[in-house]
Amino acid sequence: MDGRVLIADEMGLGKTLQAIAISLTYASEWPLLVICPTSMALTWCEELERWCPDLLPGQINLVRSHHNTDLQRARVTVLTYGIVTNGREKELLMSKISAAGFGVVIADEAHYLKSRDALRTKLLLPVLSTARRCILLTGTPALSRPVELFTLLHALRPNVEGWHTYRDFVNRYCDARQRFAGRGRVSLDVRGCSNSEELYELLVRHVMVRRLKADVLTQLPEKRRQRVLLSLDAKASRALGAMEQQSQQCPTASEFERNRLLSGMCVELGSAKAAAAAEYTLEL
Repeated sequence: MDGRVLIADEMGLGKTLQAIAISLTYASEWPLLVICPTSMALTWCEELERWCPDLLPGQINLVRSHHNTDLQRARVTVLTYGIVTNGREKELLMSKISAAGFGVVIADEAHYLKSRDALRTKLLLPVLSTARRCILLTGTPALSRPVELFTLLHALRPNVEGWHTYRDFVNRYCDARQRFAGRGRVSLDVRGCSNSEELYELLVRHVMVRRLKADVLTQLPEKRRQRVLLSLDAKASRALGAMEQQSQQCPTASEFERNRLLSGMCVELGSAKAAAAAEYTLEL
């Protein structure tokens, strides 16, 4: 598919590794931009270091503010959906992103861009469209509500006849109907689904790779646990610092006191990372 693809495998089938492998195929066209949820930013940095042996940690630029100064120099930039839409200087950041000239772009959890009217979609779609290679990842393609696929499909292959224009797409595949919205206003209801088999055939032919666990069950490795790195807020970081000070008492404490300290620290550690863990879970 010439480096412009929607990978829609079910969760757990290795979309991250596939995206990194495809991007490495086009490494001569880097710099690489990875767009992901905030909770996945550190995980992406870790996976890039793991699977790109020639990539040094200092060559990965994690954007933490709108005034990031490494966009023009870094081989890989990791950008979160959150920082794109938060703050008053998001347009400044996006102008720097556009000027950086990313040749390869990966958008993880690409269904974040399903609404054509959302600010994040309006800011990021031009980046996806102008990149020479674009790899979109989602485990939940909205096949039952095709309108949510239009922005992704148009960004990848705008000249495909099935989704060349929004109106043609919703009329053909979203069972578009006019409805009265009151006071003489008329709106277009595009929440339906029509000609779904034809649309699926177009997707598979032009942009989409989708595998289910049932399709590849015999090829999967044994279930493994994964360490997920989370960013803690200031309050949680202070609590972690206090726990570190408490831990220094353990070597000289009695067995009873040591067990009491360790038990208390386990509870406090769980509380400290609860908010970040909840945010990560909600974004899965």
